[in-house]
Amino acid sequence: MSNQMLKTIEDRCRGECPNCKSTNLDYDDVQFDGDDLMWFPFICDDCEAYGHEDYSVNYISSEVDVEVEG
Repeated sequence: MSNQMLKTIEDRCRGECPNCKSTNLDYDDVQFDGDDLMWFPFICDDCEAYGHEDYSVNYISSEVDVEVEG
């Protein structure tokens, strides 16, 4: 049985692994939590760390295309 411990590394490094700073990230599908939070799970192809990038989502506007007679 392994007594391996995990250490959490948090950093503002969008597009980079917080552990090794590699940009070789393999992203999974976006996940949503409520109305204003989303995150992208990833695995670093270089150091094999796994984590997620978190984003705040803010409503900007709505848009539609409609046919007009001309």
